[in-house]
Amino acid sequence: MGSHPDGCGFRSSLQQRFSQPCSSRLVAGFANKENRIEVKTRVNLAGWGKPVTAPIWIKLIGTDHCSEDLAAVPSAWTGAIEIDASGRLASFA
Repeated sequence: MGSHPDGCGFRSSLQQRFSQPCSSRLVAGFANKENRIEVKTRVNLAGWGKPVTAPIWIKLIGTDHCSEDLAAVPSAWTGAIEIDASGRLASFA
């Protein structure tokens, strides 16, 4: 999905709390055994060894609710996504 320049709104609160620069990134896909759409946020804090990841599971089945281009690649999608005219998730045009 993409990175927001201010850390998706986390930046000021995290910097106040940890006094460290940070960034975050949203990643989506359905490469899991249930084929359910999932979104993960990865927050990187300076001085931490690896990013903190928080998953959000969505009950929708990826192959039923995604365009053909996204359904063909169930792992982490690159670029922005949108809801297309048919109501399915699709790559942002």
